[in-house]
Amino acid sequence: MFVNEEGDSFDLPKNKPYYGEVKYQMEYKGKKSKPFDWLFVDAQSLTKIANTIGLNVEIIYKDEEHQFLAKLTKSFSA
Repeated sequence: MFVNEEGDSFDLPKNKPYYGEVKYQMEYKGKKSKPFDWLFVDAQSLTKIANTIGLNVEIIYKDEEHQFLAKLTKSFSA
């Protein structure tokens, strides 16, 4: 999703909704939750945006399919 067929990474188009913004609704044994927002974001975009608002990002785990676990912490100025 973040790399083209030639293996080059790319930026998402400007002025369009981020394609990773989706609505989910869970269902279990006939009971449905209220729809809720869910965000799929790549590690590079997460880091770039988090850093602009004073958050540090530590990628704790990443697999071959670009799934990852990240830890966000607040930056403190000395």
